[in-house]
Order: sequence, then C-alpha cells, then structure tokens
Amino acid sequence: APQNTAGFAQQQNTPLFLKEKGSARGKENFFSREKKLSFPLASSPFTLIELLVVIAIIAILAAMLMPALQKAREAGREITCKNNMVHVGKATEQYSSDNREYFVPRRVDWTGVTTENKPWGWALVQGKYFAGYPTWNDSYAAYNPMQIRSMECPSENRKRSSEDSVKHVNVQLNGTYDFAINMNTHRILPGTPVSRTKLRNPSQTMQFMDGKDAWIQYNLGGNAKLRHGTKYNMLFEDGHAGSREGSGIVFGGGSAAYGNAIWASTATDAVKNKFWKN
Repeated sequence: APQNTAGFAQQQNTPLFLKEKGSARGKENFFSREKKLSFPLASSPFTLIELLVVIAIIAILAAMLMPALQKAREAGREITCKNNMVHVGKATEQYSSDNREYFVPRRVDWTGVTTENKPWGWALVQGKYFAGYPTWNDSYAAYNPMQIRSMECPSENRKRSSEDSVKHVNVQLNGTYDFAINMNTHRILPGTPVSRTKLRNPSQTMQFMDGKDAWIQYNLGGNAKLRHGTKYNMLFEDGHAGSREGSGIVFGGGSAAYGNAIWASTATDAVKNKFWKN
C-alpha cells in the first residue's frame, strides 16, 4: 500500500512539544526542556568577615599610596611655581629692555614719601608689563587688576592679610608677595638704578626667590620661606628658574653672606668688584 510520505515529513518538522499535543507526555517534554535552559541561581554573597578583610586590604593599600600621591602633587606644585617665576621674569626682562637695561626697582616711592611706596610688582602693572596675564577676580573690584596669578606659588597656604578681601598676592601690598626680589640688584626709585649689563654672573645671581615679602637680602632671612621641602625656588638674573638647598644660602650680615654669589652684594669694594663690572 502507498505510504503517506507527506504526513511523515510533516511529522519530522513538527516541534517536539506539538508532536503529542494534549498529552501528558507532550507537556512533560516541553517543560523539561525549558527547565534545562534555565540559569543557575546566583552564588551566595560575601560574609561579613570577608567584607571586612577586603576593606582592610583597601585601607592598607591606600595608606601605602598616599605619601607617593602627596609627593607627586607637591612635585607638580613646585614645577608650577617655577613656571610662574619664569612668566614674571619675562615681565621684568621687558621692563629692563624698555629702560636702558636697568633692573626693575624693588620699590617706587611714587610721591617721594617713603611711607607711600609701592613694591616692584606694582611698577610692572603700571607699566603694563603684566598685560594679558591672568588675574584673580574674586575680591574687591579695585584689587582684581593687582592680583596677578603668576605672582603666586601654589604651595603657599598662609593668610596673606588681615583684610578678608585679600586672599591672593596683591602687588600693592608688600606682605602678600610669594616672591621676594633681591635688594642688591634691584634698587629704589627715585635713586640710582643698576644696569644688568654690569652684573658679572647673572646665571648665579638670584633675581627673586620663595618668600613672604616683596624684597629680601642677606640680612633679611626672615623674608624667605621654605615651601618645597628643604629647597627654595628662585629665578636668576639670566631668566632661568631653579632651586637651591636652604642650607646652601648664607643669611646674615657677615662677610660670608657678602661673598655669596646669589646676593651679588656691594657691601665692600672687594666684594663689589667680584660681582660687578666697573
């Protein structure tokens, strides 16, 4: 008898759960397959002790890494400080170029009265040598143009003034400065200015350094301030920034300080001839 091949083929292509539609066996096959495809249950969570162990390990690692991170942050601040010094040095260099190679004065007695003097940063602002330099604009409006960002060291954290409105270096106010200029090379105006062409060793003579006042010299060590470990950042008269160990800078009024190349002192004729050309 002829076989019903079409029916057989249809049966072969029919899904398993439809082959025995309505039967208990068909339902069993369908649900048993579905069960095989299901995902296993999630594993049990951490115990309290395991969680505390993990937290303790993280805390230990953080404590080990913290000094290294702080050291890296301070290294970044030291680099920023030197970069700021170089930017300020470009302004003082431009001043000298425009004024017959004379150094920028450390102080300008602008009315002829000593008690109404203005520091060297103020002279640069008035001469527009800081034109285009970013300023801090978060205080009394009249102070904003005087708050040159490059005049600051990012490692400084002292309270600069009793005035709450003075939070940054204000070039009109001596005690707010972070960079103290060398009094031996930068004189007072009105007076006799000094030409930078007369300096014998500009790459060894400090122009300004880490400090907490507008100016400094060998007998004003209290105006210096260590901010970067045991070293002072400083800009030299040739325009390059560097650092010197605090123990290597001679402070005081003795001949040892006079003979220190950083200061280029004019205390005696012998010392003057060592650092200055006739």
